[in-house]
Amino acid sequence: MFLRPGRYLLKNLAIGDNKLSSLRVFAGNRVKLYDDEGFQIGLVTAVNDLRSLGDANDKVSSIVIER
Repeated sequence: MFLRPGRYLLKNLAIGDNKLSSLRVFAGNRVKLYDDEGFQIGLVTAVNDLRSLGDANDKVSSIVIER
């Protein structure tokens, strides 16, 4: 799934709730992963690819991508 910079709620994520287990981050972007749809419970912030999300594996419900 490819996402442009922006804020993505569960309804915008084709992968579904609590399914994300790795992440590819394009140069110049920062990705913030959240455990809830209100962008309140932060899990991981990444500026590089992550082959594994560690403790955040299969817990992501919303995403913010910033340049």
